[in-house]
Amino acid sequence: MDIIISDRLIANTPVLWFRPADGSASLRPLIVLFHRFMASRELDANLGYMLAKAGYSVVCPQAALHGVKDDVTLRAASFWQILQHTLDELPVLIAACQQDNLGDISRLGLLGTSMGGFAVLGAMARYPVIQAGAAYMASGYFTDAIPAIHPPSGNMTADCLCGLAPYDVAGKEAILAQRPLFLWHGKQDTIVDVQYTERLREAINSDSLTCIIDPQAGHKITQSSVEEGLLFFRQSLPV
Repeated sequence: MDIIISDRLIANTPVLWFRPADGSASLRPLIVLFHRFMASRELDANLGYMLAKAGYSVVCPQAALHGVKDDVTLRAASFWQILQHTLDELPVLIAACQQDNLGDISRLGLLGTSMGGFAVLGAMARYPVIQAGAAYMASGYFTDAIPAIHPPSGNMTADCLCGLAPYDVAGKEAILAQRPLFLWHGKQDTIVDVQYTERLREAINSDSLTCIIDPQAGHKITQSSVEEGLLFFRQSLPV
């Protein structure tokens, strides 16, 4: 199956759009792919390509402050602000994808690694339109994670806590349990502690959850973890 990759501007957001070349994108499940912190859409393009090869239409938006001309120092200090911007703007992005016929949003999935995984969990806690999500190396417990992972400067912490409160999975685990969810984490992760995934696994405790904790892996996805994620989407969002 041939794959087409386009660089587009959707709802004022630069995106990479991956889809099979047969012109059927509007009929295929749509997956929004969130990239990593301090990385680019292009560096995570392998995931978009693999999802498209599996038959999905995939949109990978560029996170705020991640353009080549953006201030790298500001970006490095703005993890939580960037995450909130991604989550706040997601409904607009989805609506634009529907308007442009980029995929079938009635079969909408999310996939993200690291910061992208945080976005998946936050979005699933708030937006019921999402049918399935796969989060790698992430935490949805934002209130607990903000002081521990890329903490904002002191005077910004309160704003981050307030802005991200609607997306925090704490107390919303039952909402996540209503839809298929895939979690993957490396036990040796020194950036995002595996405890967050273990906590969510115990809180959901549902057949809708697929949770894999790799005892040898750190903060880096593996070939097998990607294959497990593809299998998850084939089962939860069949093409």
